[in-house]
Amino acid sequence: MKKSKLILLVIAVFAFMTALAVFASATDYCAVGQVRGDKAAILKADGTVATVTYEGTAPYPDSVCSYTVSGDKYTFTALSFPGYTSWRIYDVNGGAVFADGAGNQGSYKSAPAFLKTGTYKWKVATTNQVVIPTGVGDFDNTGWPCNIDAIWNGDTGAFDVIYGSEKVYNADNGYAAALDPQVVMCPGAAEKELKVKTEAKDHKLCAVGEIDAANKKAAVLFSDGSIETVDYEGDVTADTVCTFAVNGGKYTFTPVAFAGYYTWRLWDVPAGSFFQGFDENSNEYRAYYNDSVAFLKTGTNKWKVAKANQVVIPAGAGDFDNTGYWANVDAADLDSDGMLDVLYADGQNKFGDGLDPNIVLAPNSGEYDVVLGNEQAPQTADVISVVAIVALVSFGGAALLIRKKH
Repeated sequence: MKKSKLILLVIAVFAFMTALAVFASATDYCAVGQVRGDKAAILKADGTVATVTYEGTAPYPDSVCSYTVSGDKYTFTALSFPGYTSWRIYDVNGGAVFADGAGNQGSYKSAPAFLKTGTYKWKVATTNQVVIPTGVGDFDNTGWPCNIDAIWNGDTGAFDVIYGSEKVYNADNGYAAALDPQVVMCPGAAEKELKVKTEAKDHKLCAVGEIDAANKKAAVLFSDGSIETVDYEGDVTADTVCTFAVNGGKYTFTPVAFAGYYTWRLWDVPAGSFFQGFDENSNEYRAYYNDSVAFLKTGTNKWKVAKANQVVIPAGAGDFDNTGYWANVDAADLDSDGMLDVLYADGQNKFGDGLDPNIVLAPNSGEYDVVLGNEQAPQTADVISVVAIVALVSFGGAALLIRKKH
């Protein structure tokens, strides 16, 4: 009797360990959207969107990764897609075949499909991953090149995960049937925006323009586009970017210590970043400025400011599309959370070759005269609406300006 119980116990333990091993070996996939500090916004295969804390190497924004979870910390591993974009894909026979010209093929029936639809925007599907409408492919239910990539599992003989984006290869090279992933992937799935949920930060940033040192007065351009003449105490230098504090109606200014990013490469995609290079483990090192405030000095007591579209690199302005080196733009991470809080450039100074900050920094902002006595209300957009001006004139032009307390 005791022997039988022992055998049953051994069998039970073996079954449990086997199940545990199978569970532990399972791979989870996700799309990573915005990354800020030690936080990442992700879309899991089941459609769940979450902001998670990660450890180890930061995941690359707008990429597909595998991940593991230990406690409440995620560890991400970048996926290296091998290039199935040039294969043929079918949406029949169980949803499911990639095939190359040599007759090699494999099923994606059980693979989650991740489709990037825009910056931080994704879809995911675990059924009907690919649906090819009539007339879209070169034959019914199929198209080539597929423009969809995948990860092959040699143990199962099938694909584990498939991926598509806004890119369509070969469409302009005589391949009329080249598939557009935006049309054929995840057709029934909802688009989801992957942005990190954090508390809003207010670093109280400003550009100091003209000063009257004898009377301790300074003209200040705030990040919301308002201009005020304020009383200050302590010292301040004209035409500098500062943080500020207010005590008893008087301002104290602290110049921002910029990090020297002007020698880096600057991107306006993906997600807005400076790129320095690679660390000793071949991981990219980037600094992201998604939520930063950009200040551009255009002349003596003349400034631009932007909190959106901080950097826009027109075609031909950089050495490649959407990027340029040197950046000729500096930056600072004020709270050491891994995200840049403020960008700055002096349009009158340009270090070496590279981007012209007068073209790429705060391009949609108007120029402000930051001089004593020039009071201006906060701006709600880069440019005041012509419609609003016309409406104001039509009604006789009486306007009440309510000053925002900083």
